[in-house]
Amino acid sequence: MEIPRPPKKATHAILTLANEFTEKGQPKKAMVKLEDFGTLRGVAGSFHYVKVCKTKAQKVLEEYPEKHLWNGREVEASLPLHSIPQRKRDK
Repeated sequence: MEIPRPPKKATHAILTLANEFTEKGQPKKAMVKLEDFGTLRGVAGSFHYVKVCKTKAQKVLEEYPEKHLWNGREVEASLPLHSIPQRKRDK
C-alpha cells in the first residue's frame, strides 16, 4: 500500500468517510497515526495529514494543505485541502 509522502512534521492522518454519517448528518471521521494507516484499508473517503500535540490527546496543532482521495486501497487523486466539498447526508 502506497500513500503520498507526508509532510516532515505530520504525525497523523484524518480520514473523512465517503458514505457514513453521524446522527447530525456530518461525515464520520477517523484519526490514525501514520504508522497505523494500514488500518484504513477497505474504508473509502478522503484524508489529509495533521500534526497532533504529543501531550494533549487529539489536539491538532497543524493541518497540511493537501487532501487525498482514498478508495480503500490506493490514492486516486490529490487536491488542495478545501477543494473537496463536505457532503451532508441526504434526508
